[in-house]
Amino acid sequence: MPPPLPALAAAVLIVALVAAWLWWRGEHRRRHDARLAALLDALDALEVTIKRYRERMLAMDAEVRSQGPVSGYRRIDPEAPMQEALRGVLQHRLWIRDHGVRASLKELEEALGATVARRHQLDARLAELDSAVRALMAAREAHSAEPRSLH
Repeated sequence: MPPPLPALAAAVLIVALVAAWLWWRGEHRRRHDARLAALLDALDALEVTIKRYRERMLAMDAEVRSQGPVSGYRRIDPEAPMQEALRGVLQHRLWIRDHGVRASLKELEEALGATVARRHQLDARLAELDSAVRALMAAREAHSAEPRSLH
């Protein structure tokens, strides 16, 4: 004797609900893992940018000082702010280690957004730094090309 139709329909519905829940859970896990990976990649890129910024600041300082004194120039010491920025990256990595598996997608999105925004800020500062160096070098060249008077 075949099972009654309502019992069969209920069994199919239960199987469909379980399958849908498992699919949703797997999809959620994939999105979570993708966001976590994107955050780690963004932190790697931010760390590289911070180190590049420090190197450029040191190179600019050396270049400026190698050409002799410049009125109003204050030596740049990038170590303290750059070390603080690198500590921030480390703190994010520790947070990921301790909370990343349980973090919500919203928390991961916010951390990723903040990390990407910080990197864009540093990229803009690098461009400003390069522009300032070019302007300083152009001013130096113009000044050295001016004829000297013997008064």
